[in-house]
Amino acid sequence: RQVDYPALRGKRVLEIGCGSGAMTANMALHGLEVSAVDISQSAVNLTQQRLSILGLTCDVQRADAEQLPYHDCEFALVWSWGVIHHSANMQSIIDEIWRVLKPEGQAKIMVYHRHSLRNWIMAGLYQGVFRGKFLSTSYDDILRQVTDGYIARHLTRDEMRRMFSRFRRVKIELTDLADLSFLPGNIIIDRYLIGRLIPAGLKSRWDSFLMGHWGWFLFLEATK
Repeated sequence: RQVDYPALRGKRVLEIGCGSGAMTANMALHGLEVSAVDISQSAVNLTQQRLSILGLTCDVQRADAEQLPYHDCEFALVWSWGVIHHSANMQSIIDEIWRVLKPEGQAKIMVYHRHSLRNWIMAGLYQGVFRGKFLSTSYDDILRQVTDGYIARHLTRDEMRRMFSRFRRVKIELTDLADLSFLPGNIIIDRYLIGRLIPAGLKSRWDSFLMGHWGWFLFLEATK
């Protein structure tokens, strides 16, 4: 849904932070000409192994996204899912994304949403209030402790819009964790209690409402 594969077929695209290569391979399987970078050599190796098993060939490099090893205006799409908020200088990466995108090229980026239910409940209410961490620890530091990696920024929509101010047609939506699946035992509660008391249609609308207002993932689409 978030990538128009037919429109991008045969065009050059870049993934920043390829991890184990799932998205890199998926884009290549759909006929996109894919380049991918990751700061971890282990991730590069895993991605290359995945591509080899699938009989695919892509440009995969170990690189720092703050200094991308590509010329200006090379890519029709730059994709990054849950990566750039871990950088030392996030704005530098965004400037690099702008540089390597072709005119009319798109950036599609996911970062963590600061004002999410997950953060409010797990970091604010549970860690900050119930466990007393607010007595000695800032909210930002607690957020870092309950996510994957200490250097993890949690951004608002306004912050993302400011950082992508050079781009046009900026669109932001929230997604993920509408059903509060991060809470202990919630899957059982959701399936055997809430799922039996609330009609499926109403439950789906309620989940969509929660996700649209307080989802954990902030997904941005912007055009150069």
